[in-house]
Amino acid sequence: MNFTRKAGEGDHLFGSVTSSDIAAELTKKGFDIDRRKIQLHEPLKQLGDFTIAVKLHREVTAHFKVVIEKEAVAE
Repeated sequence: MNFTRKAGEGDHLFGSVTSSDIAAELTKKGFDIDRRKIQLHEPLKQLGDFTIAVKLHREVTAHFKVVIEKEAVAE
């Protein structure tokens, strides 16, 4: 799952990617996942690749990759 965000120096995001953002993107892809099931300890505020856990059931946890890329700046 890819997100494109504005970022400043040091690849630090202006804003963040939250569990709500991830849940909304999953909904667009046809998965109805409650944002509280996404195990994200704090919002993602850096560019890069992250592995996120989603607790689907008491004994079932799925992991997927989230990629945050820098938004292209028009000069």
